[in-house]
Amino acid sequence: MPFTVFTTSHKKTFLKWHAKLTGGAAPTHGGRSGTGAAATVQKYQVYDITVDTISCMTDDGDTVEVDAAGCEATLVARVRELFDGGAEVRVTLNDNGSLASILST
Repeated sequence: MPFTVFTTSHKKTFLKWHAKLTGGAAPTHGGRSGTGAAATVQKYQVYDITVDTISCMTDDGDTVEVDAAGCEATLVARVRELFDGGAEVRVTLNDNGSLASILST
């Protein structure tokens, strides 16, 4: 059996999926958990807004559906206003998946 079945990009993808499914940080190069490192803020670009959800995407193409009802109403209104106005809206999310802030317009 060949030992090069999975390439480095496959391994990185699997580790990212593992972190997403387990809710933990992806292991770092040394095999240690990334929990000791500073938290990385993930930036998302809003690509669609409906009545109930705000659809966001990372630069890597990962998507997240944010429940608008679980977010601060003023942030949701501002994101909706900017998005409807044709601006490129980038946001950050809290650990619970709600809107944390608007980064750029």
